[in-house]
Amino acid sequence: MRTKLLMPMFKNWFPLSKKRNKLKKAYLFLTVVVFSSHGVLLAQGNYRLENFGNKSILLNGNVTGTVSDLGLSYYNPARLGLVDNPSFAISAKAFELSNIKLENTFGNSERVKNSNFNGIPTMVAGTFEIKNFPKDKFAYSFISRYRNRYDINYSSGLVNGDFINGSDGNEDVLSRANINTDLREEWIGLTWAKPIKRNFSVGASLFLSIYNYSGSSNVNFAAKNEQDNVLLYDNTIGYEQKTYGLFLKLAAAWKSDDIELGFNFNLPHLKLLGNGGFSGEEILSGTNNDIFNLAEFGNLDSKRRTALGASLGAGFNLNKNKIHANIEWYNGVEEYERLDISTLDLNAFTNQDFNFNESLKPVVNFGVGAEIYLNDIWKAYSSFSTDYSAYKNQTTVFNLISSINEEADTRTNYWHYGLGLSANLSWASFVSGAILSTTSAEFANPIDFPSGELEAVENEISKLSLNRWRFIIGVEIPLFVEKIEKTLGGL
Repeated sequence: MRTKLLMPMFKNWFPLSKKRNKLKKAYLFLTVVVFSSHGVLLAQGNYRLENFGNKSILLNGNVTGTVSDLGLSYYNPARLGLVDNPSFAISAKAFELSNIKLENTFGNSERVKNSNFNGIPTMVAGTFEIKNFPKDKFAYSFISRYRNRYDINYSSGLVNGDFINGSDGNEDVLSRANINTDLREEWIGLTWAKPIKRNFSVGASLFLSIYNYSGSSNVNFAAKNEQDNVLLYDNTIGYEQKTYGLFLKLAAAWKSDDIELGFNFNLPHLKLLGNGGFSGEEILSGTNNDIFNLAEFGNLDSKRRTALGASLGAGFNLNKNKIHANIEWYNGVEEYERLDISTLDLNAFTNQDFNFNESLKPVVNFGVGAEIYLNDIWKAYSSFSTDYSAYKNQTTVFNLISSINEEADTRTNYWHYGLGLSANLSWASFVSGAILSTTSAEFANPIDFPSGELEAVENEISKLSLNRWRFIIGVEIPLFVEKIEKTLGGL
């Protein structure tokens, strides 16, 4: 992975002196933010960051052929026709602890660490019957597909030094930055399954997607020299995309006493409605070339394209234990423009190339899981899966604020590991456990701050490592099924 430091645009007016590095450290914040907001940036480029259904979470989603909880609405709707007595499910209330470490990023073997603690997406699902279709099975589900938000603030504090070329003496300098990214997508789904034979079923899930993605950045800078002349710079960029669309999953499932097989086919997003907005503000005062640029545009044409995908899963019953295996493929998506800003007059904005283009490459992931029988109540779970990034290029707030016309490349491959326990009681089933997602990468170290163009230093390598722990507790309650069926049985 390769990245360059995102410098505020005002570097063109206020080049840094090589004599000082205090202010330089203020700008390092923007590189740290790129990685501390990792979850939002990668959520759409990595397909296995989120899993749904209590046992399916512990098995890292390796359940296309074996899913037995109501995560089947997502992983394989045909399994609804083969699972006995599926229960009302409240997907594990889960929390995430992310630890990010950057080594040798800013020279002199410096280390930067950052931690975040957040809630993660959840699912609620249940089954119901329709009298006119007694042989068919139905389920509903509410899935928080993505729910990630980061709002990070930074202030350098008052710094004194010789920072501005062409200004005699030292300056008092204060710089602040705020970067916000917010990705939220909710799925509302209906699942149908029809058993063709005792051991073979077909099914489908249709989800309405409500999608909101926004980003904004604000960087401001103030400096006063010894002659009490004041320089002010403020740069604000923001965008928002909203879409309503449909996702359709088609599936088949088969099982015998020893082997279970499943196939799931994911169709790309079908847009129903959508729009977007863009705003920008750039103000510079106190120089011979003051700037005052404002832009605000709404009702922009927006697009959202996702990959066509397919997954194949198998389960192997070994006495009272089970092995789960899974492989999935997603095709690529040719470059397209998420927000159409081609008609906007943004030429007045200095040294910024507003680009909302995005493209995806084909990806193949695989994984395995084990379900281990301990006794009639307890089972243990372990799992592993790959999660390769599909991004070729992407739209993020970090690309928009880059003044060196190079994307903040945060494409990263993950490895997911899971461990947990389940307890099956007469009136409910409980699941608890933890998932570790880990990644590491190397990139060129941008530590040189000359007054001209910013370039990475050759042969200097920085290291990124990210560990994300997720802790879950979930419950399935068969008692609720009868009540739900009575309520919806008159359809």
